Amino acid sequence: MGRAKHRRTLATLGVVAALGLLAWTFRHAQLNQVTALLGRLHPAALPLVLLPYALAVGSETWGWRNAILRLGHAVPFVGLLRVRLKTEALSLTLPFGQLVCDSATAALLQRGGLPVSAGVAAVGVRKYLLALSQAWFLLVAFLVGHEALAQASQKLINSTALQWAPLVAAITLGTVAIVFGSGLNRGALATFTLRVLLRIPSEAFRRTLLRASPHFSATDATLQRFFHRPVGLTQVAPIVLLWAMESVETWVILSLLGARLSLAEVMSFEVLLSLARSLIVVVPAGLGIQDLGYFTFFRALGVVDPVSTAAAFSLLKRGKELFWASIGYGLFALPRTFHLTPTTLTTN
Repeated sequence: MGRAKHRRTLATLGVVAALGLLAWTFRHAQLNQVTALLGRLHPAALPLVLLPYALAVGSETWGWRNAILRLGHAVPFVGLLRVRLKTEALSLTLPFGQLVCDSATAALLQRGGLPVSAGVAAVGVRKYLLALSQAWFLLVAFLVGHEALAQASQKLINSTALQWAPLVAAITLGTVAIVFGSGLNRGALATFTLRVLLRIPSEAFRRTLLRASPHFSATDATLQRFFHRPVGLTQVAPIVLLWAMESVETWVILSLLGARLSLAEVMSFEVLLSLARSLIVVVPAGLGIQDLGYFTFFRALGVVDPVSTAAAFSLLKRGKELFWASIGYGLFALPRTFHLTPTTLTTN
């Protein structure tokens, strides 16, 4: 109870701070100018705002499905997509959304028919693939957008040092992914976690863990099945496309608002803001922090009226997130008439 209360307090403080930061970021925005920018959008253009996210989630789901296939289970794409949309709704709207998303994903996979061990392994593999693919895309963004980032860096900190941030982040995240993958590959991560949890001084909790210990061992065995050969393009490439679509989405929205930044310029900062959003789990969807980041880079890259553009951009970006979150929550509300119906594969 004490830990849960502490988390609720931290989440509340985080959301309040994020809202305060959001208000401070757009304190000089003029409502009439923001309205004028939004008024440029023809209703027929709104699907263009929604399309990149649909492609991103669909592509990531396809890569994840291929990864689950290597775990020994064939799951239908549509069923897995429903799981992703549901959990993404939690990630977009709740404090500690990423943590809640991981727990909910394992539960939904189990309810859909996957064994407990396979569901937990699928979550771990997805985290590994997300980190690995993001490291690759950070490297691509560095190669494509380092000149634009050097220009922005010069204006922000009077130095071009910031241009190396995507490269440093790519190396760091790639190293983390390799170490994490190595731990999964050795087939001892789940059992190691069990040994750590058994040290908690609660006899009832220990008894529950001991009853569940076969699931921990089975999870390690399932993970070893995934890593018994090198990870292929069919798992990584679709998830790299996820990160690419985030840059495309930002570029599309800015183009609709009349801000003429190139895709390379957008990639130079979008990858950094996406990484920050992934790391900041206290507030939902990086609220406030990511918005400040967009405004900062818009101003550094010479966008006309950056504060009004950033405000209009954030309204469209957050509106898009609420749209897809509503789809996810709507799927939660539907009767459970559709299951993953996984097929267990036999492997040599």
